[in-house]
Amino acid sequence: MCRTKGDDAVSMEQMQEKSADVQALWEQYRQTKDIAVRNALIQHYSYLVKCIALKVVGRYQYFSYMDDIVSEGLIALMDAVGKFDFRKSVKFETFASIKIRGAMIDYIRKQDCFPRRLKKIAKSINEADDELSRELGRSPMEQELADRL
Repeated sequence: MCRTKGDDAVSMEQMQEKSADVQALWEQYRQTKDIAVRNALIQHYSYLVKCIALKVVGRYQYFSYMDDIVSEGLIALMDAVGKFDFRKSVKFETFASIKIRGAMIDYIRKQDCFPRRLKKIAKSINEADDELSRELGRSPMEQELADRL
């Protein structure tokens, strides 16, 4: 869970009260499917989206549109709230985190103009070039690089 500066000041009683409130919201949403209740749940769990977005952006350095990733995450959170089943013994945070992260990664991959296979080939060429440069003490010729691959 991502932590903010004020998190340490929350007492155990406050956490239990908040947990009871969230449980009540879930029960109310399960019975009524009210949009206002759904929105309250989304607002409560929106911290998940920001935490996951920060991790995802850190892994995909070439993609820096944080607002777009957060928007995809919020859409996935809305979907997760609608599809969550309390009868299964899974925490909502776990269920939603998987959906949010997957939606963000899918979005990033859709925005990428180079397929993963091409990136893998480019990486292996660069690694071979680096190895040969160290071994030879100079930049390798194209034929030397082709022989290595």
